[in-house]
Amino acid sequence: MPALLTSHPVKLNPVVESRTSPSSASASASASLGVDGGMRSRSTSFRVPAPAPLPLLESTKSKSSAAAAAAGVKTQSQVRVGAASAVPSHLLAGVGGQVTRARRARSTATVAATIREGTYIVNESLFVAQLSARLMRFFVCRFVWLRKLARLVLYFFCLLPAFARCFLWYAFDGGIRRSVPYRTDPRRRNDCDVYVPDETRWPGPRPVCVYVTGGAWIIGYKAWGLLLCRWLRERGWLVVSLDYRNFPQASVTGMVDDVNAGVDRAVHELAERFGGDPEKLCLIGQSAGAHLVLTAALACAERNDATWLSGVKLLVGVSGVYDVEAIAPKMIEMGLPRSLLYRLMAIKDVEPIPDGDGDIDGDAETNHEASEDPDVRARLRARSPTFVARGVLKSPEAVARLPPVVLYHGETDRSSPPKQSTDLHAVLSSGGVASSHVLLQGKGHTEPVLTDLMRGDKALSSSVSSLPAFDVESGDLELSSDAPWTFDLLTRMESAVGGVAESPSESLPLAPRLAPDWMVRLAVVVSPF
Repeated sequence: MPALLTSHPVKLNPVVESRTSPSSASASASASLGVDGGMRSRSTSFRVPAPAPLPLLESTKSKSSAAAAAAGVKTQSQVRVGAASAVPSHLLAGVGGQVTRARRARSTATVAATIREGTYIVNESLFVAQLSARLMRFFVCRFVWLRKLARLVLYFFCLLPAFARCFLWYAFDGGIRRSVPYRTDPRRRNDCDVYVPDETRWPGPRPVCVYVTGGAWIIGYKAWGLLLCRWLRERGWLVVSLDYRNFPQASVTGMVDDVNAGVDRAVHELAERFGGDPEKLCLIGQSAGAHLVLTAALACAERNDATWLSGVKLLVGVSGVYDVEAIAPKMIEMGLPRSLLYRLMAIKDVEPIPDGDGDIDGDAETNHEASEDPDVRARLRARSPTFVARGVLKSPEAVARLPPVVLYHGETDRSSPPKQSTDLHAVLSSGGVASSHVLLQGKGHTEPVLTDLMRGDKALSSSVSSLPAFDVESGDLELSSDAPWTFDLLTRMESAVGGVAESPSESLPLAPRLAPDWMVRLAVVVSPF
C-alpha cells in the first residue's frame, strides 16, 4: 500500500481556505480518500496545490467565515462585496458625484435663504426705524409717555421667557411661510405669513382663516398674532396673517385697501397654493385690525365689488375699535397727539404714501377739537364701522351679503371700552345681520390674543367643559375670566364652515405654557395697553 501510494501520487482538489495549515490539508486529503490517520507515514507524499486566492475573502475573516467558505456558503459580507464588485466603477463614481452635487445644492440653498432672510430683516428694520423717526415728530416728551414707557419695559421683562420662545418659533418654525407677497406692485409691507398645517395630520383642503393684527394703526405687524395663528394651525386651519402699511406710510384708507387686496389674494390664490378651501373662510381682526376688517367688509357689501366676501362664513372682531368719534377723546387723553389722530383718519386729506416718502406736517395748531368742528366729527364718523353700518344695512342686498359676526371684548379693556362692541352689535342685530357679542370678564385689551395663550392649554382645559352653549342668533354672552375663549372661538369657526375636513387620528396637541403664571399675572397688572 505505501508503494502504491508513492508510485501513483494522488491529485487532490484544492481546499479553499486562506488560513488552512499543512496538517489540516493532509487531514482533508486523507478524509477524501477514506484513509484514517494510522495509514499515513513519513514516506507518504501528497502534492496539494496552493489554494487560489478569492476576492470575496479577506485575511481577517473569522474561523466561522472560513468554515462557511470551505462548505461553499457565502457570508453576508461576501455578498455585499460581490454585489459592489458587479457594479461598474464609472457608475459608482456617477452616483457619488450626484450625491455630492445634491449636498452642495442644499447647502447653497440654505445659505441663500439665510442671506435672503437676513437682508429682509435688515431692510425692514431700517425702514421701520426711518418711519419711527418721522413719527416721533408728532410726540412730545410728556409725563404720560414716560409712564407708558416704564410700564412697557416692565411688561416686556415680565414676559421675556415667553417672548424669547415666540421669537424662536417665528424664526425656525418650518410650518410658517414668511413674507409671502399679496401684491405685485412695489409697496412696503404688502405681504403675509402663512401658517400651514401638517399635511400628514390634516390632509387638504383645509378651512382658511385670515388674521389682521392690531397696533393702533401705527405699530401693527403680522407677527403679533403668532400665538393665535399657531394655535389655530395646530387644529387644522390654514392661517394667513396679513401685514399692511401703518401710519405714516398710509392713512386708514390705504390700510383698508391693503386688507381688501390681501384677503382677495388669500381667497383666490394663497388658499389653493397651500391646500386651503376658499369657500370655507373666516376673517379675524384684533383691535385696529378689527376696525379695518369691519370697514372693508361693509364697503364690499355696499358696493358688491369684491368676490371674497361671498366665501367668508364668519367675521370675528376681538377688542376692536368701531366708533372712532366716541373713542377719539380717550385716545388723546392716553397720549395720542390730536394732529396724529386726524392725519391717521385722513381728516386733513393726507394721501397714502406708498414708499414712505414725502413730508407729513405735525403741526397740531392747524387742527380743531372734534367736539367743536362738525366737519371733523362727520369725517370721524365716516371712519367708524358703527355709523357706516347704519347706512349700509338699509339695503336688503347688502345685509344678505354680510356673513355672521362675532364680537369678543374684554370687560376691563382700557384702550377700547367694551361699549365699542356692544354698540356695533346693537346696530348689526337691528339691521338684520346675525351678530353675537361675547363679553370676556376680567380681560383687558391684549389678554385674549397674548397673555391668555401664554398660559397654555393645560391651564385652561379644565374649564372647557364649562363653556356655555352658544347660538349666533342669541346675541349677548358672557364668559368668566377662567373660561378659555379660544375654544369658544374654535367651536364657532368650525360650526360656521361645517367642521374641519379631516380630524387627526391622535389627540390634539396642547399648547405649552410659555411663562410662569405669576409672571403672566404681573404682566397683566403693569400692562400699558
